[in-house]
Amino acid sequence: MSTDAVLSTPLIISFGLCGPGSLVFETVRPRVQFRPDHTHMAVADTLHYRGSVSQGAKDLAQIALQHRATATTLLLNQSTGGVGVTDAPDSHADLLSRPLFAHLATVRPDGAPLVNPMWFLWDEARGVVKLTHTKRRSNYNFFQSEPRVAMDISDPDDPYRYLQIRGVVEAIEDDPTGAFYKVLQLRYRGTVGEVSDREYRVVVTIRPTGFKVR
Repeated sequence: MSTDAVLSTPLIISFGLCGPGSLVFETVRPRVQFRPDHTHMAVADTLHYRGSVSQGAKDLAQIALQHRATATTLLLNQSTGGVGVTDAPDSHADLLSRPLFAHLATVRPDGAPLVNPMWFLWDEARGVVKLTHTKRRSNYNFFQSEPRVAMDISDPDDPYRYLQIRGVVEAIEDDPTGAFYKVLQLRYRGTVGEVSDREYRVVVTIRPTGFKVR
C-alpha cells in the first residue's frame, strides 16, 4: 500500500448498532513500518469490534489518534526523506537512559505553546518515548487535538549539551492500576508508593520523527 493510499483511506469502513447499548464497526488502521535502511512503507491492519457503545467510543478515539499520528509521521518523512527518523544519536544515548527531566512542548487549541517538565522512559526496543499523565490535565486534551510534540533533555553536568526530540503522540492507553507510574517512581525516586490518582492515569507513547543534538 502506498503512502498516498494510507493517507486517503477512510478510517471507518462500516458501522452499525447490533442491539440495545451495543455497536459493531470495522476499521482500517494504517501504520508505518520502518525498514533497516531507514526508508518506510505504509501498511494497514483491519480491526473488527463488537461490544458496548461506551467501550467502542473509547476504542474509536484511540484509533483516530493513531490514524492521525500515522498520517503526520508519513508526511514528515516525505519532507525529510525518512532518513534517521527513528535513530536516537549514540552520542547522547546517556540522556535517554539517565533519570533526567524532559521538557515537553505541546500546542494548545489556540496555537499557543506550552512546556512542562516530565518524567519519561525511553523504550529502546520500540524506539519510542513513554510518559505518565492523567486525564484531568490539559495536556491530555492537547495531545488529541494536536499530536505533534517536542521534547528537550539537557545534561545537568553540561547545560550546553542537550538532546531534542520531535515526534507525534502515537497512543494513549489507560493505566488504571498506576503500574507504569510506579515504574517511573522507581526510576526517578528509587522507591514505589501509592498512586492516589491511578484511576485517571494514562501511558502516553511518543513516536520520534527527528532528533537534534548539541
